[in-house]
Amino acid sequence: MAATVVASAADLRYVNDTAVDLSPLDAWLKQRKGERPLKHWKELRVTAISATQPIPKSSVTIEGETKTVFLRNLPPTTLDAFAQVAALEPQVQKLSDSVAAERIRVDKLKADANAHGHSRRVKHALNQQAKGASTDLSANSKQLDALRAKLKSAKEREQKFARELAMNTGQKYAGLEVWDCGRR
Repeated sequence: MAATVVASAADLRYVNDTAVDLSPLDAWLKQRKGERPLKHWKELRVTAISATQPIPKSSVTIEGETKTVFLRNLPPTTLDAFAQVAALEPQVQKLSDSVAAERIRVDKLKADANAHGHSRRVKHALNQQAKGASTDLSANSKQLDALRAKLKSAKEREQKFARELAMNTGQKYAGLEVWDCGRR
């Protein structure tokens, strides 16, 4: 009869070249019973990353307090998730502004085409312009919907990777605390 050994995966972090196993803290955070281990390691939620070189400058919530800190050794998945959202947001805004302007243009062309006092030829030309602009508007609206869906998915991914464990190193850089996630 073979014995089954169940071992919990270690959550090893490295700070100042010292390995720290955060598995006991991970287990405690799931149950929140008994004395909390590794009290100097804090659970934080990254809400924004504004600069990534040389250390990511991040807005975080730590134990209910929101602050801006430098956050060392974030996992690449977290950095990538926040970078994707940061890249998509201005694209969505630009296309949204363009669609809104196009919608106004289409409405104006339709109103001009239906206005009194235009010859039949002018009305036909305005209707053709309105039809072409409506086609462009429809295509851009579909593109905007697709881009918004991509942004929504990116934000969901961002939230998935926003939770992290880190410790305050006691150091300051540019007047801000430096925290370390210990990821390698």
